[in-house]
Amino acid sequence: MKNGHIYYFDTTSTGNLAFAGVKFLIDEPVNVPVSVSGANLGTSAVILSDADTGVKTAEIKADTSSITLYKGHTYNISTNDGGLEAKFAGGSSSVTFTGEETSIDVVLNELPDVTLTGNITGMDASNVKSLTFTKMSDSSVSYTYTAEECITGDTYSVQIKPGDYYTSAVTANNYKTSDRVAVAKSGTTVNEIYFEDQSEVNYVLDEEISNANTSLTFAGFKYHSSTYGVSGGKGASIKVPVKANQLVTVKGGYDGRFTVVGNGLSSAAADSGNALEAVYYTASDDTEVTVEVAETGNIAAGSGSAYIKSINVVNIDEKVPFTPVINVPGDYSTMKEAVSAIKKMTDRPEGIDGQVTINLTSDITEQVLIDVDYVKLAGNGHQISWYYAYGAKYYSVDSSGYYNEALARDKYEKTYCNASFWGGVVIVTGNNFIAEDTTILNTFNYYVTEAEIADGVERDPGTSANANWSERKTGTNVHKSQYRERANALALKGDNLEFYNCKILSSQDTLGWNGAGTNHSYFKDCTIGGNTDFICGAGTMIFENCTLEWFMDGQTSQLGYLTAGKTEPYIFINCNIVKGEDTQGSTAASGYYGRCWGGADTKTYFINCETNGTIINDGWYSMNGVNPSNAQYYEYGNTANGNAFKSSIGKDFNAEQVSEIKKTIVSNYLAGWNPVHYVNEFALNAGSILRYISGIDNGDGSGMDINNDGNVDLLDAIDVLK
Repeated sequence: MKNGHIYYFDTTSTGNLAFAGVKFLIDEPVNVPVSVSGANLGTSAVILSDADTGVKTAEIKADTSSITLYKGHTYNISTNDGGLEAKFAGGSSSVTFTGEETSIDVVLNELPDVTLTGNITGMDASNVKSLTFTKMSDSSVSYTYTAEECITGDTYSVQIKPGDYYTSAVTANNYKTSDRVAVAKSGTTVNEIYFEDQSEVNYVLDEEISNANTSLTFAGFKYHSSTYGVSGGKGASIKVPVKANQLVTVKGGYDGRFTVVGNGLSSAAADSGNALEAVYYTASDDTEVTVEVAETGNIAAGSGSAYIKSINVVNIDEKVPFTPVINVPGDYSTMKEAVSAIKKMTDRPEGIDGQVTINLTSDITEQVLIDVDYVKLAGNGHQISWYYAYGAKYYSVDSSGYYNEALARDKYEKTYCNASFWGGVVIVTGNNFIAEDTTILNTFNYYVTEAEIADGVERDPGTSANANWSERKTGTNVHKSQYRERANALALKGDNLEFYNCKILSSQDTLGWNGAGTNHSYFKDCTIGGNTDFICGAGTMIFENCTLEWFMDGQTSQLGYLTAGKTEPYIFINCNIVKGEDTQGSTAASGYYGRCWGGADTKTYFINCETNGTIINDGWYSMNGVNPSNAQYYEYGNTANGNAFKSSIGKDFNAEQVSEIKKTIVSNYLAGWNPVHYVNEFALNAGSILRYISGIDNGDGSGMDINNDGNVDLLDAIDVLK
């Protein structure tokens, strides 16, 4: 290749583009002196970025005497301070560096003040005593205005230098703002300052441990993973700021016991296990509590660690009495408010006796996080919907992937969704949850909502699985495959999760969790809809009498995958695989039982299911290079339009193996957990036969001693079943 020439390479084999042009340069670095004149640079910086790549090449600060640039490259000049404008000598904003320059001369201009104004929302503006705007590029520069100087009614207005600012406030209550604003160089910038009640703080520890501004103090802990949080051995501790009348809930697990120590009665998660929780009520003089790993189990031998995922601190100044049934909307406007109220029920009984039923009274549009144990969701036929997809980014998404109203109102920058739950409409991290008669819909591939447009939805090139869409507009047919992204409807991280007569609908990755986990879920009489891996991820899942619904673009031919399991088993019994509404009359509604995300250890069983001819003959597909014939894929008694159907790749169960699976669902697959709506088919049959052989259901009242032991009892029924 020759310097300065344009070369082309053919990428037609990818099917994504035809040709691409490449500008080829041989980099020759040259160190050159710099000078800065005009306005004072202070702690800000001048940035030189490559015009072709956009990558920052050099940074000039007040004490910088020289920089390294590359011959033949063109550079754009800017600053990290919106109040300062930088130009090259002569007034240009870009220059092509020849390498012959004796210096790079920069001229700074201080921009004039502009107007920043907007509404104060979230609380009564009369509670604001002062507002402070601090420069992001230089925290030593800030502007403070008293309420008398800048607030009229619920509106504020200030004169300020252009630039990016953090907003803070002194208030007469517990409300705070996390507002950020980019003040334009000219004209009037309109920006809402939203205040939130800081009565609850949730620390996600795998993020907090690397956050330089965290209010937590870690000792002996280290980052482990986004799934398990942080880990630490005996004596490791986390100091948490608190005040009187707060509830501190610590969640973690595995080898450790951890205690919460304050001035009041300490609390401990005393049993080693997969899921531990410690609860502590702060004393009147508490300003700090310590979460500490105690000596127990393998930790006593010096080899174990405690894993702590989160610490939640919530005010209980107004304690909520235990209420077994609450209405949403009604008693509370949102599911978030309802879940927060459950946490504040200080007299709530432990275990199933403390179960709280959230009774839906209408459809709601909300991302729902259930992070408390023993909650029942009675949907009453109503729908919960939301619009996040992994592959898109929004103003409202926080660093954990959850909706954050402050960020939604801030509209400062956009973030892509969390990869653990691919957007998530309902995210269940609490244990012993049950949902009945509820539709959970991720709308991303169903229709475009006004809410997501207002939230700034746009494709995120770094995470999107589909390069064929650029923007979403109301009325766009997003059923088409070009708009498909991973868009979770139900994320399962808690243990013992049950769903009865629910509809769980999306496109790709509809139901599941992207991470490690040994949790257990049970679905009965549910409809699960999607097209690609729409039941996926970690954990054991049992599906009985469920409908699996293909949801595809009926205009194009495509193959789908019902499942993408990891290493824990998925078991489908008496399920019906059908074409969804969008695929009626289309040959596109077909595909595979699944593909092996967990490699050869993937375990998926289809037993007595009707495929309606939608499963192709191979039945199973590879993933990550793993041949599906090596996975634990088993079939028994399945049909296609009433005719026996057995795929060419799946393995065969025999009747005895299937009988054993059905008998041991609770003991072998659900770790002893017995879901409310689960009926053991074997026990039911045994009971019916017992009634028959005992003579209860016989006209003559005679009994049958099948095993000739002199008694008519359950053993005789078992012999009949055998």
